[in-house]
Amino acid sequence: MTNRHVLLVLATVSALALAGCTGAVVDPKDDALSKQGGANATAPATGNLTAPSPPGPVARAQVFETGGALLYATPFEGGDGLVPRAVTENVSITFSASESESPGRVASLTGYAWRFSDGRTLEGVTVSRTFEAAGVYEARLTATDSNGRSDNITLKLGVNPAVVAEVSVARDIVPLMADPAIGAEFELVNMKTHAFAVNDSVHGVPAKLEKLVIRVAPDQTPTALDLNLRARNETATFASAFGVSQSETIVLSSFPVGKLLVDVVLNQGVAGGYVLTVEIHYRPIHPAVAALLAGDGHAHAH
Repeated sequence: MTNRHVLLVLATVSALALAGCTGAVVDPKDDALSKQGGANATAPATGNLTAPSPPGPVARAQVFETGGALLYATPFEGGDGLVPRAVTENVSITFSASESESPGRVASLTGYAWRFSDGRTLEGVTVSRTFEAAGVYEARLTATDSNGRSDNITLKLGVNPAVVAEVSVARDIVPLMADPAIGAEFELVNMKTHAFAVNDSVHGVPAKLEKLVIRVAPDQTPTALDLNLRARNETATFASAFGVSQSETIVLSSFPVGKLLVDVVLNQGVAGGYVLTVEIHYRPIHPAVAALLAGDGHAHAH
Protein backbone atom coordinates (compact mmCIF):
# COMPACT_ATOMS: atom_id res chain seq x y z
CA MET A 1 0.00 0.00 0.00
CA THR A 2 1.43 3.33 -0.96
CA ASN A 3 1.69 6.26 1.39
CA ARG A 4 -1.14 7.96 -0.48
CA HIS A 5 -3.52 5.06 0.23
CA VAL A 6 -2.53 5.00 3.93
CA LEU A 7 -3.32 8.66 4.35
CA LEU A 8 -6.75 8.20 2.67
CA VAL A 9 -7.69 5.32 5.00
CA LEU A 10 -6.63 7.24 8.13
CA ALA A 11 -8.67 10.26 7.05
CA THR A 12 -11.80 8.14 6.56
CA VAL A 13 -11.41 6.44 9.97
CA SER A 14 -10.91 9.78 11.70
CA ALA A 15 -14.07 11.22 10.14
CA LEU A 16 -16.16 8.24 11.24
CA ALA A 17 -14.78 8.42 14.78
CA LEU A 18 -15.54 12.13 15.02
CA ALA A 19 -19.14 11.56 13.90
CA GLY A 20 -19.65 8.87 16.59
CA CYS A 21 -18.34 11.08 19.39
CA THR A 22 -20.51 14.11 18.64
CA GLY A 23 -23.75 12.18 18.03
CA ALA A 24 -24.07 13.64 14.54
CA VAL A 25 -26.13 11.77 11.98
CA VAL A 26 -24.52 11.25 8.66
CA ASP A 27 -27.85 11.44 6.86
CA PRO A 28 -30.44 13.22 9.15
CA LYS A 29 -33.18 12.71 6.59
CA ASP A 30 -32.80 8.97 6.90
CA ASP A 31 -33.61 8.60 10.67
CA ALA A 32 -37.04 7.31 11.77
CA LEU A 33 -38.00 10.39 13.86
CA SER A 34 -37.39 12.80 10.99
CA LYS A 35 -39.34 10.58 8.62
CA GLN A 36 -42.35 10.52 11.01
CA GLY A 37 -42.62 14.12 12.07
CA GLY A 38 -39.95 16.27 10.54
CA ALA A 39 -36.66 17.56 11.79
CA ASN A 40 -38.14 19.15 14.98
CA ALA A 41 -40.43 16.25 15.97
CA THR A 42 -40.38 15.06 19.60
CA ALA A 43 -41.56 11.88 21.27
CA PRO A 44 -45.23 11.85 22.36
CA ALA A 45 -46.00 12.48 26.06
CA THR A 46 -46.46 9.28 28.07
CA GLY A 47 -48.50 10.76 31.05
CA ASN A 48 -49.84 13.86 32.90
CA LEU A 49 -47.53 14.80 35.73
CA THR A 50 -49.74 17.72 37.01
CA ALA A 51 -51.09 17.03 40.55
CA PRO A 52 -54.91 17.34 40.96
CA SER A 53 -56.17 20.44 42.77
CA PRO A 54 -57.39 19.82 46.32
CA PRO A 55 -61.15 20.15 46.82
CA GLY A 56 -62.40 23.53 47.94
CA PRO A 57 -64.86 24.31 50.76
CA VAL A 58 -68.57 23.54 50.61
CA ALA A 59 -70.93 26.24 51.91
CA ARG A 60 -74.15 25.18 53.66
CA ALA A 61 -76.64 27.38 55.46
CA GLN A 62 -79.33 26.91 58.10
CA VAL A 63 -81.99 29.34 59.35
CA PHE A 64 -83.42 29.26 62.87
CA GLU A 65 -86.31 31.18 64.36
CA THR A 66 -86.38 32.66 67.84
CA GLY A 67 -86.34 29.77 70.29
CA GLY A 68 -84.08 27.58 68.14
CA ALA A 69 -86.57 25.83 65.86
CA LEU A 70 -85.03 24.97 62.47
CA LEU A 71 -86.82 26.81 59.69
CA TYR A 72 -84.71 25.92 56.68
CA ALA A 73 -81.55 24.00 55.81
CA THR A 74 -79.80 23.72 52.47
CA PRO A 75 -79.54 20.02 51.52
CA PHE A 76 -76.38 18.17 52.43
CA GLU A 77 -75.25 14.56 52.63
CA GLY A 78 -76.79 12.92 55.68
CA GLY A 79 -79.15 15.82 56.27
CA ASP A 80 -82.53 17.09 55.17
CA GLY A 81 -83.37 20.03 52.97
CA LEU A 82 -86.40 21.46 54.72
CA VAL A 83 -89.00 23.45 52.85
CA PRO A 84 -88.71 26.94 54.32
CA ARG A 85 -91.50 28.54 56.30
CA ALA A 86 -91.94 32.26 56.15
CA VAL A 87 -90.68 34.32 59.06
CA THR A 88 -92.27 37.43 60.50
CA GLU A 89 -91.01 40.99 60.22
CA ASN A 90 -89.23 42.46 63.25
CA VAL A 91 -88.56 39.00 64.69
CA SER A 92 -84.93 37.96 65.23
CA ILE A 93 -83.75 35.22 62.85
CA THR A 94 -80.47 33.30 63.17
CA PHE A 95 -78.36 32.18 60.20
CA SER A 96 -75.77 29.43 60.72
CA ALA A 97 -72.93 28.16 58.52
CA SER A 98 -71.85 25.49 60.99
CA GLU A 99 -72.62 22.67 58.52
CA SER A 100 -70.16 24.07 55.97
CA GLU A 101 -67.08 21.90 55.53
CA SER A 102 -63.70 21.43 53.89
CA PRO A 103 -63.76 18.00 52.15
CA GLY A 104 -60.78 15.82 53.02
CA ARG A 105 -59.74 18.37 55.65
CA VAL A 106 -57.05 19.65 53.28
CA ALA A 107 -57.68 23.15 54.62
CA SER A 108 -59.54 24.77 57.48
CA LEU A 109 -62.48 27.13 57.07
CA THR A 110 -61.40 30.61 58.03
CA GLY A 111 -64.18 32.98 56.95
CA TYR A 112 -67.96 33.20 56.70
CA ALA A 113 -69.48 36.22 54.96
CA TRP A 114 -73.23 36.86 54.76
CA ARG A 115 -74.64 39.33 52.24
CA PHE A 116 -78.35 40.11 52.14
CA SER A 117 -80.32 41.54 49.25
CA ASP A 118 -81.27 44.62 51.28
CA GLY A 119 -77.58 45.57 51.40
CA ARG A 120 -76.76 44.40 54.91
CA THR A 121 -73.59 42.34 55.44
CA LEU A 122 -72.53 40.25 58.45
CA GLU A 123 -69.50 38.13 59.31
CA GLY A 124 -69.33 34.95 61.36
CA VAL A 125 -70.29 31.29 61.45
CA THR A 126 -73.53 32.32 63.21
CA VAL A 127 -75.26 35.68 62.76
CA SER A 128 -78.67 37.09 63.73
CA ARG A 129 -80.81 39.86 62.32
CA THR A 130 -84.38 41.10 61.89
CA PHE A 131 -86.21 42.16 58.75
CA GLU A 132 -88.11 45.41 59.11
CA ALA A 133 -90.32 45.04 56.04
CA ALA A 134 -92.25 42.16 54.49
CA GLY A 135 -91.14 40.64 51.19
CA VAL A 136 -88.66 38.13 49.78
CA TYR A 137 -84.97 38.45 50.67
CA GLU A 138 -81.87 36.67 49.45
CA ALA A 139 -79.12 35.60 51.87
CA ARG A 140 -75.79 34.73 50.26
CA LEU A 141 -73.21 32.80 52.31
CA THR A 142 -69.56 32.70 51.19
CA ALA A 143 -67.31 30.24 53.02
CA THR A 144 -63.52 30.66 52.60
CA ASP A 145 -60.74 28.23 53.56
CA SER A 146 -57.10 28.69 54.57
CA ASN A 147 -55.97 28.13 50.96
CA GLY A 148 -57.96 31.14 49.82
CA ARG A 149 -60.56 29.06 48.02
CA SER A 150 -64.26 29.82 48.53
CA ASP A 151 -67.74 28.51 47.87
CA ASN A 152 -71.08 30.25 48.19
CA ILE A 153 -74.75 29.46 48.33
CA THR A 154 -77.79 31.72 48.09
CA LEU A 155 -81.13 31.04 49.71
CA LYS A 156 -84.38 32.95 49.55
CA LEU A 157 -86.33 33.79 52.67
CA GLY A 158 -89.93 34.98 52.87
CA VAL A 159 -90.85 37.62 55.44
CA ASN A 160 -94.52 38.19 56.20
CA PRO A 161 -96.14 41.11 58.03
CA ALA A 162 -96.67 40.74 61.77
CA VAL A 163 -99.73 38.95 63.09
CA VAL A 164 -102.77 41.20 63.23
CA ALA A 165 -105.47 40.81 65.87
CA GLU A 166 -108.97 42.08 65.21
CA VAL A 167 -110.70 42.50 68.56
CA SER A 168 -114.47 42.76 68.94
CA VAL A 169 -116.17 43.48 72.25
CA ALA A 170 -119.88 42.95 72.84
CA ARG A 171 -121.88 43.72 75.97
CA ASP A 172 -125.31 42.29 76.55
CA ILE A 173 -127.65 40.80 79.13
CA VAL A 174 -128.67 37.18 79.39
CA PRO A 175 -132.30 37.21 80.48
CA LEU A 176 -133.53 34.65 82.94
CA MET A 177 -136.49 33.19 81.11
CA ALA A 178 -136.61 29.93 83.01
CA ASP A 179 -134.70 28.12 85.71
CA PRO A 180 -132.36 25.82 83.79
CA ALA A 181 -131.62 22.45 85.29
CA ILE A 182 -128.32 22.38 87.10
CA GLY A 183 -125.73 20.64 84.90
CA ALA A 184 -127.83 20.77 81.76
CA GLU A 185 -125.69 22.02 78.88
CA PHE A 186 -126.90 25.03 76.98
CA GLU A 187 -130.42 25.77 78.06
CA LEU A 188 -131.32 27.54 74.84
CA VAL A 189 -133.98 29.72 76.43
CA ASN A 190 -131.20 31.52 78.33
CA MET A 191 -128.86 32.12 75.39
CA LYS A 192 -127.71 35.07 73.35
CA THR A 193 -125.98 34.60 70.00
CA HIS A 194 -123.42 36.98 68.49
CA ALA A 195 -122.19 36.82 64.88
CA PHE A 196 -118.67 37.63 63.65
CA ALA A 197 -116.80 37.08 60.39
CA VAL A 198 -113.62 35.04 59.86
CA ASN A 199 -111.95 36.32 56.69
CA ASP A 200 -109.18 35.20 54.35
CA SER A 201 -107.59 38.65 54.20
CA VAL A 202 -106.81 41.54 56.47
CA HIS A 203 -106.24 45.14 55.39
CA GLY A 204 -106.39 43.96 51.80
CA VAL A 205 -103.58 41.40 52.26
CA PRO A 206 -104.26 37.65 52.01
CA ALA A 207 -104.17 36.10 55.47
CA LYS A 208 -104.85 32.88 57.30
CA LEU A 209 -106.30 32.39 60.76
CA GLU A 210 -103.57 32.16 63.37
CA LYS A 211 -105.70 31.92 66.49
CA LEU A 212 -109.24 32.57 67.67
CA VAL A 213 -109.77 33.57 71.30
CA ILE A 214 -113.27 33.95 72.76
CA ARG A 215 -113.84 35.11 76.34
CA VAL A 216 -116.95 35.84 78.33
CA ALA A 217 -117.19 37.26 81.82
CA PRO A 218 -119.74 39.15 83.95
CA ASP A 219 -119.66 42.89 83.41
CA GLN A 220 -119.34 43.46 87.13
CA THR A 221 -118.18 41.51 90.15
CA PRO A 222 -119.15 39.97 92.47
CA THR A 223 -121.99 38.26 90.69
CA ALA A 224 -123.91 35.03 90.81
CA LEU A 225 -123.74 34.51 87.04
CA ASP A 226 -122.50 31.15 85.68
CA LEU A 227 -121.74 31.72 81.99
CA ASN A 228 -120.99 29.15 79.28
CA LEU A 229 -119.69 29.52 75.74
CA ARG A 230 -120.10 27.79 72.40
CA ALA A 231 -118.32 28.51 69.10
CA ARG A 232 -119.98 27.29 65.92
CA ASN A 233 -121.08 28.14 62.43
CA GLU A 234 -124.41 27.38 60.83
CA THR A 235 -123.58 23.72 60.26
CA ALA A 236 -121.26 22.54 63.05
CA THR A 237 -120.10 23.22 66.61
CA PHE A 238 -116.33 23.64 66.92
CA ALA A 239 -115.86 24.07 70.66
CA SER A 240 -117.72 24.70 73.89
CA ALA A 241 -116.72 25.79 77.37
CA PHE A 242 -119.16 24.38 79.90
CA GLY A 243 -118.29 24.57 83.55
CA VAL A 244 -119.34 25.96 86.89
CA SER A 245 -117.53 29.27 86.68
CA GLN A 246 -118.31 32.91 86.15
CA SER A 247 -116.17 33.23 83.01
CA GLU A 248 -115.10 30.93 80.20
CA THR A 249 -112.53 30.99 77.37
CA ILE A 250 -112.33 29.16 74.05
CA VAL A 251 -109.13 29.09 71.97
CA LEU A 252 -109.17 27.70 68.42
CA SER A 253 -106.27 27.37 65.99
CA SER A 254 -108.52 26.76 63.01
CA PHE A 255 -111.96 27.83 61.86
CA PRO A 256 -113.41 27.96 58.36
CA VAL A 257 -113.71 31.26 56.55
CA GLY A 258 -117.18 32.64 56.94
CA LYS A 259 -119.64 33.32 59.76
CA LEU A 260 -118.60 32.69 63.35
CA LEU A 261 -121.48 32.28 65.80
CA VAL A 262 -120.78 32.64 69.51
CA ASP A 263 -123.45 31.55 71.98
CA VAL A 264 -123.37 32.98 75.49
CA VAL A 265 -125.43 30.82 77.83
CA LEU A 266 -126.59 31.50 81.36
CA ASN A 267 -126.18 28.12 83.00
CA GLN A 268 -127.43 29.14 86.39
CA GLY A 269 -127.86 32.26 88.44
CA VAL A 270 -129.84 35.40 87.99
CA ALA A 271 -130.27 37.56 84.95
CA GLY A 272 -127.30 39.82 84.45
CA GLY A 273 -124.93 41.50 82.04
CA TYR A 274 -121.78 40.09 80.49
CA VAL A 275 -118.85 41.19 78.36
CA LEU A 276 -117.98 39.07 75.33
CA THR A 277 -114.54 39.55 73.73
CA VAL A 278 -113.62 37.92 70.43
CA GLU A 279 -110.02 38.14 69.19
CA ILE A 280 -109.37 36.93 65.64
CA HIS A 281 -105.62 36.71 65.06
CA TYR A 282 -104.61 36.75 61.40
CA ARG A 283 -101.23 36.01 59.87
CA PRO A 284 -100.97 38.13 56.71
CA ILE A 285 -99.22 36.50 53.75
CA HIS A 286 -97.21 38.77 51.47
CA PRO A 287 -98.01 37.88 47.81
CA ALA A 288 -94.34 37.49 46.90
CA VAL A 289 -93.83 35.19 49.89
CA ALA A 290 -96.82 33.08 48.86
CA ALA A 291 -95.31 32.69 45.38
CA LEU A 292 -91.94 31.74 46.88
CA LEU A 293 -93.36 29.04 49.12
CA ALA A 294 -95.43 27.64 46.28
CA GLY A 295 -92.41 27.23 44.01
CA ASP A 296 -89.11 25.39 43.98
CA GLY A 297 -85.49 26.48 43.93
CA HIS A 298 -85.25 28.05 47.36
CA ALA A 299 -81.48 27.77 47.42
CA HIS A 300 -78.79 27.49 44.81
CA ALA A 301 -75.02 27.53 44.69
CA HIS A 302 -72.95 29.76 42.46
